[in-house]
Amino acid sequence: PNAAILAMGGCTHRAHVDVVRILVRMCFVRRRMSSHDTCVRYMGMIVRFAGPKDECGVCMNEPGSPLMNGLGLQEIVSTDPAGRAVLRFEVRPQHCHAVAQGGYVTAWIDAAMARSVAAATEGQFGCSTLEIKVAFYEPVQPDQIVTAEGWVVRKGRSTVFLEGELRNDSGDVMAKGTSTAKLASSSIPGP
Repeated sequence: PNAAILAMGGCTHRAHVDVVRILVRMCFVRRRMSSHDTCVRYMGMIVRFAGPKDECGVCMNEPGSPLMNGLGLQEIVSTDPAGRAVLRFEVRPQHCHAVAQGGYVTAWIDAAMARSVAAATEGQFGCSTLEIKVAFYEPVQPDQIVTAEGWVVRKGRSTVFLEGELRNDSGDVMAKGTSTAKLASSSIPGP
């Protein structure tokens, strides 16, 4: 694991260290059960996962990260310590078959709901989705900007209940979501 942390460019963010440790364990388990090539592939995953310290990954939820770029994040419009967050996304052709694929719609709402947890806890906690349900009301067309809003409905010691919605430029609700998530220590910036 220490060598893996070095491979991460010195990153010591808990979430990254945990993932790297899991990948290292997978490598050693696979080495016993499989070929050296499999182990090398897992080690390659560690190296690809781990960027330099300033690109390191709690940033995966930050503007400019590969994840958020892939989702088309344009901006974090607002975060409110009361537990609300508003994010704006661009619906790109790669998000669509004829209209935006439901997985992207879900991800946009989920990102806003996760950001609302960071806002409500002043960045002390993020969350891992345990369950999510999305109702799709209207098809989301490509080449438009959509706004995802998420809010905390109730927060316990280890679990949080969330709601969110996706709106088009006209303010029409395109989809709504609810989620149950597990709180996790984080260094995602709060409001």
